[in-house]
Amino acid sequence: MTAIAACAWRGKCYLAGDSAVTVGDVVVTQAPPKVWHQGAFGIGAAGDGVFDSILAGLRWSGREWLLSEALGDLRQALQDAGSPEGEAIIAHAGQLYYLGDSLFPLRRKYGAVGTGAGVCLGYLAGSVETPQQRVKGAVQAACEHAAGCRTPVHVITV
Repeated sequence: MTAIAACAWRGKCYLAGDSAVTVGDVVVTQAPPKVWHQGAFGIGAAGDGVFDSILAGLRWSGREWLLSEALGDLRQALQDAGSPEGEAIIAHAGQLYYLGDSLFPLRRKYGAVGTGAGVCLGYLAGSVETPQQRVKGAVQAACEHAAGCRTPVHVITV
């Protein structure tokens, strides 16, 4: 289970992710962060670990690739891997994108994915803290109120 929160502010993007991994009915803390840099992109992924690995293995080569080829590349890689499930927030050049069954820019300057997304969105909508505090606070709130989310919270800036 996962909580990923993101916000865009003044040309930068901030992503935060929890550290929980669910194995059957057991929730454990994992070492690798669920938010990471991939060249000029920031990625926050929720779902199957294979989904994360596929995202890390794609050739992240700029906004044009993201908007024209990324979804096709992802679908092919997912099919080749047996269709693991997942969704992600992608950050690039001050813009946030949702990536799942489709790819689109987020309408608002914030977003969230994972089982803790509802809690994160509520926190982000009402928060007036700095961007880093907003995303970290949103994921911490999800860890307190959503099943399967765990601290520590990792934050990156893109």
